[in-house]
Amino acid sequence: GRSAARKYEGSYEMVAKAVSIYTAEAAARELPRLFARVALSCKLRDGDAHLKNFGLLYEHPAGPRRLAPVYDVVCTDIYPELDGKPALKLNQRKRFPDDRELMEFGQRLGLVKDEAQTLLNRLDTAIDAVLARLAGDDRFTGDGLLGRIRAAIYRES
Repeated sequence: GRSAARKYEGSYEMVAKAVSIYTAEAAARELPRLFARVALSCKLRDGDAHLKNFGLLYEHPAGPRRLAPVYDVVCTDIYPELDGKPALKLNQRKRFPDDRELMEFGQRLGLVKDEAQTLLNRLDTAIDAVLARLAGDDRFTGDGLLGRIRAAIYRES
């Protein structure tokens, strides 16, 4: 319900509340998916994961709803002219959270600690695998892009 001009006003907790309300009985399945998406954006230091990048799909307005597939995820932290902050607040702050803070967010969404940790571990493994694969691609290594991406992703929050 926000205009495009207000897409950076809000929090990931607010997104979670909307997902919980609008997915109703499917919220137990959709909130862990939302957690994984927020965690991915935070780990990749995507400073553009705003309200309009989280959508719901449905076939009928009164029918069941689910999260739309993830899209528009980019490591914005490699651009020095940007502020290096996430698009939305998490834990009432606008800074990229560490794993402990992400775990707390996951638990507030109803994930048990082991489930949240497993999701974070899967993301770390996937990120490491993709970065290793990119190391063999001249499009990422020729001008130092991969180094800038690695530095942003592995930077302490």
